[in-house]
Amino acid sequence: MTGDHAWKLQEGLPDGMTLLGVVLSSDKTKVSNIAGNCYAHPLLITLANIDPDVHAKGSLQAYIPLTLLPVAKFIHRVKCMHSVLADRLLHQYIDIVIEPLKQAAHLGIMMSDPAGLSRYCFMPLVTYVADTPEELIITCITMNASPITMATHANFGDPDHHPLRKGSSMLANI
Repeated sequence: MTGDHAWKLQEGLPDGMTLLGVVLSSDKTKVSNIAGNCYAHPLLITLANIDPDVHAKGSLQAYIPLTLLPVAKFIHRVKCMHSVLADRLLHQYIDIVIEPLKQAAHLGIMMSDPAGLSRYCFMPLVTYVADTPEELIITCITMNASPITMATHANFGDPDHHPLRKGSSMLANI
């Protein structure tokens, strides 16, 4: 989201209401060696108006943990179904966890500002920060496709301009 886009959204809100863009981040992490190599996706949250230099320094704690999403192990007899089921389950986990955020983006929520005054805030998700494997899971595409455009591995490196990947194609894949 650009600054201009944020100002346009803010101008569309009634007086006294404010826009607080939310950034989510996750990265698959090994949680335990003792309990059989357990992995999880820590889901972190921050505000988009925090300076990027502050976001980049973990010691400044700009991101706060929202939840720890488990990585399930499946016993389905068809091995290729394991990753499909795990990806679908991750989408379900995220959908459940961010339901209050979706409500705050749609209906708004009362919050205190730094001066202690109550403000009515709208909190849309403006970005999701992830590494490439997680980008592919979130966008519901395979390793041989671009998470940004509709290009596949056969198109990588060609001079053609490919259309951007839209949310509608991601929803169709789900």
